[in-house]
Amino acid sequence: MNRMRKVLSATRGFVTALWIVGFVRLATAADATDPLSRIDVAGLKRHCSFLAADALEGRGAGTRGGQAAAAYLVSELKRMNLAPPPGWKDYRQPFGNQYANVIAVIPGRHATLKDEWIVLGGHYDHVGYGTAENSNGPVGKIHNGADDNASGTSLLLELASAFSDPASSLDRGVIIAFWDAEEIGLQGSKYWVSHPTVSLSQVKLAVNLDMIGRMRDDHVAVMGWRSAAGLRRAMVDANTDVPLRFGFDTAVTADSDHYSFYAARRPVIHFDTGKHVDYHRPSDDVEKVNFEGLVRLGRFVARMVMHAANMPTLPEFRQDAVNEPALAKVDPKARLSPPVRLGIRWTPQRSDDDRHLDVADIIPNTPASKVGIRKGDRLLKFDRWNGGTLDSFREAISVAPAEVEMEWQSPGEAETKSARIQLAGDRVRLGITYRTDPALPGCGVISTVMSFTPADRAGLEPGDVLLSLDDRELPPFAEWGRRLPADSAPITLSFERNGQPKRVTIELR
Repeated sequence: MNRMRKVLSATRGFVTALWIVGFVRLATAADATDPLSRIDVAGLKRHCSFLAADALEGRGAGTRGGQAAAAYLVSELKRMNLAPPPGWKDYRQPFGNQYANVIAVIPGRHATLKDEWIVLGGHYDHVGYGTAENSNGPVGKIHNGADDNASGTSLLLELASAFSDPASSLDRGVIIAFWDAEEIGLQGSKYWVSHPTVSLSQVKLAVNLDMIGRMRDDHVAVMGWRSAAGLRRAMVDANTDVPLRFGFDTAVTADSDHYSFYAARRPVIHFDTGKHVDYHRPSDDVEKVNFEGLVRLGRFVARMVMHAANMPTLPEFRQDAVNEPALAKVDPKARLSPPVRLGIRWTPQRSDDDRHLDVADIIPNTPASKVGIRKGDRLLKFDRWNGGTLDSFREAISVAPAEVEMEWQSPGEAETKSARIQLAGDRVRLGITYRTDPALPGCGVISTVMSFTPADRAGLEPGDVLLSLDDRELPPFAEWGRRLPADSAPITLSFERNGQPKRVTIELR
């Protein structure tokens, strides 16, 4: 009993001190013109340091530490003047064995869209002192769970502050949800889905933040993006500033609270920055949280949610997402071999300064053999190629028209030979194929890139998602042959790779 009094006394003292800090910070942030400026390192550290303190004893669901965490969340929501759900006297939604979700609402302002909602959630509980069932050891010590999930909980508080700013001007409402008892089977989110504060049909998107405090190499894992058409494109559009690098998982697994909404057939997006050696161990402490990365992810999520909240319509759940087969992984470096159009093999160049190509062999019955090119000849000119690297020569073959002018010189002969040569096969204008994807309307996913083509030279890779051609809607692939210019005018492709928007201008040969 004495130990409990000491713990709770320390907790109350910490809360009082942080309230003072919070009021100072709020006064400072109120002067900022951009609501996203409210998401900052100082605020995240303040929240995370409290939630992951030893005084909370690992925030086990239903424990005194878990209840102290809930009290802190309630105090912060009150400080922001956010309202609980309509008709509630408190922010808490009790259930189970002294468990409680903590819920606040930010009403929308549009006459009709205000009846639609985006749920922005993350769990605040952890595993307490750890057991053989939920700890990676050692058990019996406080598992502070700074990353899991004080990081997501802290960011939710910062996002709530940003969205409470009148400048956010959200057409749809946002429900800020702190789930309890996630660590014992997603119980908090399941309970809310079974006892929602709004009709589930009014929930147009659920965003889940869980273990987002260990960003490495700008990487964030994303799950659920296939649950509604266009979610990935919406993420790309919001990935401005210093773009994050997303790992888009095609599967949706039941390992966090997003799954409660997915099972209820609501569109979801789940973010995390990956597991690590401190996962479910006492060593998951606040000193290891990447707060700068957390700010970047938070401001991205804010942009994405504000964009979704103000869209005229949002896509419904894709029923096909539940049973569609997993997409095959692509090797971004894989390349198709170019077509055989000339029929020669060449000796490798001796150095970068060597700009001539010597014929090593001739393939019988090919265009090269028919015009009399022989082993040992030196190639001097081929169409627009007038000496250069082997790669530039290979590209010249791929993109050349059906008939070209060639020049070469035989060993021991001063005279230069030339001929017009009829090449085999069709020229390659760009060098890619792409497929459509029902989860990516209006886009094309590059399936193949051919070596030594303009696309290869421009750095396009299999798996890149094409967004537009010359700033116009992407045409069906069958139309590209008709729409690509007949001359060498450049084209501009907008595309994304790992969620990062990119543009490239390609000179066609």
